Amino acid sequence: MFLETKRIYLRNLEEKDIDMLYELHNNQETMKYMHYNTISYEKAKHDVEDYASVSELQPGFGIWATVLKNSDEVIGWTCLKKLPDSDDVEIGYRYFPKYWNKGYCTEICNELIRYGFEVCDLEEIIAIIRPDNLASIRVAEKLEMKYVKMASHFGMDLKQFSLTKDRYYANKITDVYGCALFDYYNGDYDKMNSRWLSSSKHYFTTYEEWFPREQKAIQYATGRVLDIGCAAGRHSLYLQSNGLDVTGIDNSQKSIEICKSRGLRSAEVLSLHDIPNDYGTFDTIMMLGNNFGLVGTMSKAFDALKLFDEITSNNGVLILGASSLNMDKLSSSFREQIKSNRENGRYIGEVTYHLTYNGMSSDLDWLCVQKEDIIKLIDKSNFYVDTIIEDDMFGKPYPYVIIARKKC
Repeated sequence: MFLETKRIYLRNLEEKDIDMLYELHNNQETMKYMHYNTISYEKAKHDVEDYASVSELQPGFGIWATVLKNSDEVIGWTCLKKLPDSDDVEIGYRYFPKYWNKGYCTEICNELIRYGFEVCDLEEIIAIIRPDNLASIRVAEKLEMKYVKMASHFGMDLKQFSLTKDRYYANKITDVYGCALFDYYNGDYDKMNSRWLSSSKHYFTTYEEWFPREQKAIQYATGRVLDIGCAAGRHSLYLQSNGLDVTGIDNSQKSIEICKSRGLRSAEVLSLHDIPNDYGTFDTIMMLGNNFGLVGTMSKAFDALKLFDEITSNNGVLILGASSLNMDKLSSSFREQIKSNRENGRYIGEVTYHLTYNGMSSDLDWLCVQKEDIIKLIDKSNFYVDTIIEDDMFGKPYPYVIIARKKC
C-alpha cells in the first residue's frame, strides 16, 4: 500500500491488473477526452509494466492502482508524476464511470497533493485538462488549483491548472477567521484592530440583532438541519434552542471549538467541498451570512447543488445567503480581478479575498453571484426558487437570501 484515505488506498500496479487496464482504456466514456481511446491487450500488458516502472525511474512518484477499502475493487488509477521531457509534476487519474460522482477522486487527490508538498517538498503541482472536460476542471477547482494558461501536451491544446507550495500551506495552516473569532470569544480584544473587532462581534449576535433577511429566512428551516460555514454557531444555536436537530460544519478548527464550547451538540471540522454524498439526509441546508459565496466558483456552485440534492430529503429546503457585486463600491483590487475574469472567460463574481490577522494570512476564494444568475443556476438543478428575501436598508443589488425547494 502506498497511500490511503478513509475509503481508498493506492498500491503499485501488478500483472493481475492487466485485464482492468485493458477494460479501462477501452471504455469510451473514460477515454472521451484522452489523446487515444482504444488499446490492444498487448498494449495493456506493456502499460502495466511501464506504469509500474514510474516509481523506479521517478522515486517518490508513480501511477498507482486505486482501490476501494471496503471491497478491494480497483476503480482505475491515479498518478503523481513528471510530464514527459519536463520537470513539471502533474496529478492525474482515470476511473471507470460507475465510480464517478462519489467523491473518490477529490478524496485521494487531496491526499496525493498533501504527500507531494509535505513529503516530496514540491514547489508546484499541475493538472492538464481539455477545455471541454468540464468535470475534470471542477475537480481541479475543488483541489484549490488555479487556471494559469493554455499549454500543448500529447498533441492537444490543454488548460493547465496549478497549485503552488506557498498557496497550499497558506490554505492549510492558517485559520485566519477562526483565530480572530477565538480571540474575540476569549476577550482578547487587545489583539484585534477595529475592523476585526467589528467583524468578529457580528458572529456572536443574537436573533434580535440579526439583519431582517436572516430573521425571516431562518424561519424556513425545518427538521434536520445542516449549517454550512457555521462559524461561531449563531444560527445553529438559535435553531437548536428551538428544538431542531442541527449539525454545524466549518473548515475552521477554532470555529468548531467555539461552537462546542457554546453548547452546539453536533459540530464537525469539514469543508463544503469535502462533504461526502453519503454524509446523511437533511431536511434543510442552511448557508446564511452570505455563505453561498463559500462555493468559490460557478462550476463549484452547480456541484454543490447536485450534492444538496443527494443529501436532502424529498421535501428538502435550501436557505442560501448570497451577495451581488455592487459595482459602485468595489475596491481597485476587486476591479482588477473582475477585469481578469472577463479577459479569461471566468464568471465576473469569482473573487479572492486576501485575509491577514496578527501576522497570519490566507486567501479565500469567494463567489459573488448576481441574483438573476443564481436563479438560472437553481432552475437547472433539482430545486426551484420559492422565495427571495432582501433588506431594503442596503439598497440593491447587495445581500439577499434564496429559499429553494426540491422539485417533486
